[in-house]
Amino acid sequence: MKTLLNKKSIAMLAIIVLAGCNKNSGTTPPPPPPCDGFCKLTSSKWRIVSSKVTTDAATYTSDESQLIGIPWSTFLFKEDSTYVDFTGETGPYTYKESDNSLKMTFTGLPLSFTVPTLLQTSLTLMGDKVYMNPQTDTSASTNFAIQEIAGGLHDDFGVDTSQIHFFQASWSYNH
Repeated sequence: MKTLLNKKSIAMLAIIVLAGCNKNSGTTPPPPPPCDGFCKLTSSKWRIVSSKVTTDAATYTSDESQLIGIPWSTFLFKEDSTYVDFTGETGPYTYKESDNSLKMTFTGLPLSFTVPTLLQTSLTLMGDKVYMNPQTDTSASTNFAIQEIAGGLHDDFGVDTSQIHFFQASWSYNH
């Protein structure tokens, strides 16, 4: 009789457990929160697809094939507010979705960008308009921008940069 009771107890326990596992409460779990700007920024590695430099004289564009290998050709923005670029350079960044701003420290210099586009698969970084002839800002960040961007216009496009009064650069990325 004791064996039969144990078998009955085990059978009842199995039915209760199975019934509990199959029980549907009728509620569905809440959807995950939407991916905000920070989530999109840190979602994967960003690969450059084009750059555009607008000046008072002309607009100059470069495509992905011309930009491969430059430090900014890829970015990985980490959740700990640091980034890694193509060359392995790392630095801190701050992204503010409220005003679409991204501030990065690149080779020791603070650089500021507007982020006009940040979608799940595309990102655009836009630099400030830089006045160079005459130069109205002599900060290290502006000097770096003039050296890198105006220098690139001279080296890559043969532009006489002494004839340019200002430029504004933007970079487009996909992942």
